[in-house]
Amino acid sequence: MKITRRQLRQIILKEFKRGDIGGIDISDIGTTPPLEEPQKSGGGGGGKIHQLVRVNFDPGSEFNPASYTKVLIDMSPNSPFAKMKEIYNGFSNQTKNALYQMFPGGASEEDQDNTWLLRSEYMNLLNTMDDAVPTGGDYEYFTVFHPEYASGENKMKLLDLYRQVAGYTPDEALLEEYEVIMHSASAMFG
Repeated sequence: MKITRRQLRQIILKEFKRGDIGGIDISDIGTTPPLEEPQKSGGGGGGKIHQLVRVNFDPGSEFNPASYTKVLIDMSPNSPFAKMKEIYNGFSNQTKNALYQMFPGGASEEDQDNTWLLRSEYMNLLNTMDDAVPTGGDYEYFTVFHPEYASGENKMKLLDLYRQVAGYTPDEALLEEYEVIMHSASAMFG
């Protein structure tokens, strides 16, 4: 019978509460511990996203995890990214398409003021990444999904690299949403 650490911990705590520290309660022997619910594949990040930053550009280092550093992106309410998401979700499809195609001048007239708010929150978010970005050195922000022309056929290889550097399997939908918004906001600097 195989039990998890959590289940073992529960059994030990139960014994402590009973006062049977020195002995074994034989009523637990042979019973199957309750099964833990399996987690969905993907999403190991638990609703968190890291921005990976490539800092080593030596030839052949593109897929070397040691060539990257990471910074946790604050997704809490009122964080720069939460504000960016709220602004972005309020845009018309015309504006979303124009920003994604790096053509901010194509934003709809009713969204033009908010594109500047998106730019401001983007700058605030980038300022939270100062520790991950080398001073005076070259760096680039790593992406898996967006822009699409950069990821190409290597999405699985890029996801694997993300897992190695970040230490968890990301929620792919959350990562994709983050990257679309970040790419679109970067259009304001194009």
